[in-house]
Amino acid sequence: PLLAPMYWTTFHELWTGSKWRIFVAFGKTWFGPQWWYFPLNFVIKNPIPLLLGLLFSGAALLRRRPLVRVDLLVLAIFPCLYVLTSVSGGMNVSYRHMLPLHPFIYLCVAWGVSKCLAASRWQQWAWGLLGLWYVFGTLRLFPDELTYFNEIAGGPERAHRYFVDYTQDWGQSIKELRAYLEAHPGPAAQVVYYTHIRPELYGVQCRVISPSPGATERVSAFHPQPGRYVIGTTPLYGLVGRDPLELEWFRRATPTAMVGHALFVYEVTEQPAWVAQCITPVAPLDDAAIAQGFGLASIRRADFDCTAAWLYPSGGGQMGVYALHHAMLPLRERCLTPELLHCEPLPVDPFIRRHLSPARLSYEQRDDGLLPAFALYELPGEDVPLPEPRSVHGAPAEALPVPAAAVLTTPISLDGPLTFLGATTLTTDDALEVETWWRVTAQPEPRLFSVMAHLLTAQGETLGVADGLGVHPMVLRRGDVLVQRHRFPKPSEGVTVWLRTGAYWLDTMDRWRVVNVPGADALFVTVGW
Repeated sequence: PLLAPMYWTTFHELWTGSKWRIFVAFGKTWFGPQWWYFPLNFVIKNPIPLLLGLLFSGAALLRRRPLVRVDLLVLAIFPCLYVLTSVSGGMNVSYRHMLPLHPFIYLCVAWGVSKCLAASRWQQWAWGLLGLWYVFGTLRLFPDELTYFNEIAGGPERAHRYFVDYTQDWGQSIKELRAYLEAHPGPAAQVVYYTHIRPELYGVQCRVISPSPGATERVSAFHPQPGRYVIGTTPLYGLVGRDPLELEWFRRATPTAMVGHALFVYEVTEQPAWVAQCITPVAPLDDAAIAQGFGLASIRRADFDCTAAWLYPSGGGQMGVYALHHAMLPLRERCLTPELLHCEPLPVDPFIRRHLSPARLSYEQRDDGLLPAFALYELPGEDVPLPEPRSVHGAPAEALPVPAAAVLTTPISLDGPLTFLGATTLTTDDALEVETWWRVTAQPEPRLFSVMAHLLTAQGETLGVADGLGVHPMVLRRGDVLVQRHRFPKPSEGVTVWLRTGAYWLDTMDRWRVVNVPGADALFVTVGW
């Protein structure tokens, strides 16, 4: 009894079913209806020449007199009702559901362009160039037109940073994947795909891993094992599978190639040799989580207090991972940047942020679960940039910091397991912050020690004491670089200041002597700000 019953039944299903749909936009997963879903799609999924043509033609139509005409009303009724219904209902069911609008868009653009072509030659040239742009922008994607995004989104190569839903990867790139693997021989590919089209049906020799349909083998979440991985856009951003963080590492890694504008290729060649965890407010990973997350039976774990010191295991010579509790990071704020429409979390403490700058954020769990919220930062296997060699005075700790003491050049060995590498100074509005750098030159014995740090005037007056050690000695290994943080009240302007540093055993309070300098058990460093 109802006109076009199939149409209205389908419309009702789409209207009521949109609340179960998800998509990714601006780096966040969205659930349910969103009114801006179709407007965003319209702006980034249509060629820019078409958008310009529609804008120009719409403005020209509004300038016509009389503005209201029966023929225009007839053409405008359906698209206006369709847009109002879709946008107000937030029917986030992919842009293909907006294709019924396109015949009306083309009629409007054709009318506007025809007026321009009859107006002047320069407008003919302008619209001719836009037409070439339109054609080239389409043909350059052949045969991957399904993945089209315009230049506003950076094309299909970069559009995933702005928008991802189920329509970009329907298995249409499997043949191109086969050609890519044949042209780039290497380890057997481990493939994650979205649809039920099995890659082996197209001659792709691979191992299918989760969350592909029916796959049970999972990748190591915190860092995959070395090998070649091929991951479709849709599963990459957590739109399939039960664990949205299963492929988090890949989302933050740089792919080697992109096949068919829908499949990302990753060549993983390294695996971490250590995990260094900040114990403030608590170490986020236990041994079981580390073993499972990295897929390694044995990996070095080094816990330290990142608010008091910084540890570079093996001096940075091996690739490793820092783990921080999410309480050390600010709330995730959004900002507009050309690269990504959200800001990455950075540590609040400038000391932590400074030493994490060579590392990249590789994994982030934003909410508490079986593990507390945390973030992982990967440090590449490169030697740590050390302080420049400088002159230091070696003398007894009770001596005044005068130039008459023995002049040494860093690095300076002590008769304990540490060698002094130098010191750096930073100032804030109300504090003087000094970092002393040390290299572990021998495996420490099970005995507690501390780093000495006293701020003195030239007359030997003590302005501040900031001894400490931000890591348990048994965590240290030979080759590690330790940066100890010392905070002092900011001295008055014009006062000559010295840092008296060294190390001592906590059980006996005996200071370590400076090697090859008789009687010297302290180092005096000039401090400037």
